Amino acid sequence: MHTQQTNVLKLAHHGKRLITSCARSRSHTTFVPTPHRHPPVPQTLHVCALNADTPVTTVHASHGHTYGRIFHSLLTRAMPHIAIQTTDFDVTSLAYPPDMRAFDALIISGSAHSAYDDAPWIRRLDTFIKHVYATHKHVRIFGSCFGHQIICASLLDAPVEPHPLGWEIGVKHVDLTPAFRAAVGYAKETMRLQFIHRDHVVLNELPRGWMSVGSTQQCRVQGVFEASRVLTMQGHCEFDARMCGETVRRYFGGVWGVDRMGQVVRGIEGEDDAGEVVGVVGGFLLGRGEDGG
Repeated sequence: MHTQQTNVLKLAHHGKRLITSCARSRSHTTFVPTPHRHPPVPQTLHVCALNADTPVTTVHASHGHTYGRIFHSLLTRAMPHIAIQTTDFDVTSLAYPPDMRAFDALIISGSAHSAYDDAPWIRRLDTFIKHVYATHKHVRIFGSCFGHQIICASLLDAPVEPHPLGWEIGVKHVDLTPAFRAAVGYAKETMRLQFIHRDHVVLNELPRGWMSVGSTQQCRVQGVFEASRVLTMQGHCEFDARMCGETVRRYFGGVWGVDRMGQVVRGIEGEDDAGEVVGVVGGFLLGRGEDGG
């Protein structure tokens, strides 16, 4: 089964722009004043969202009940002049698009599962990533957390394993490489994101044309980038403090003691750069900076 969200109709009429967005059978229409000039023809972005897990139920009402919907909402907010259509597929149930030629971009979500788990759906996802990369060169691939890990395992043959220092949770500073900053036009030297992971990618070198996104004190491989093709991030630009906190409570509330939970929650409440990073991801999915420089 799959669901579809669209933000596809933008019209100019008597100095106003009409924006219509739909999710399932519901629609919402907003009139936004615009200057009295002929508007540019809007770009479109067709996104295939492969959901490798489901957000915790306590954030369904506020954020969305699939990661695809969450990414759709954030990308639409970051790029209001782009007509974005996102279609969800539950890959844990082996649901996939029949034809990737209909899509411009592929997003692979995070998951509580591990990329090295010997599960049929993970083996199928590995095969699908390789297929899209090899045969649909127009499709730009993005992965977050688990998505980052399985993309690195599939395309770079990189081992994924539990980190010897354990969990990396809360807002962390990613020290970005100069090459990545130049490639995507990101001015800051660091990028603050929410984290919740224990597995990490073990990668000592990258093929020609690929580059490292950056590193944290604990995790050396915080993402990889190949211009026009692949972007991955270990951190969660789709998470805010509430979403990260609810996820931690869901999985560790009955396991960790009060002191440790309190320390973790305080780390989650720091400021992050998620809004700016979503813009970077959106620019990549649109094909901005195609030359990588």
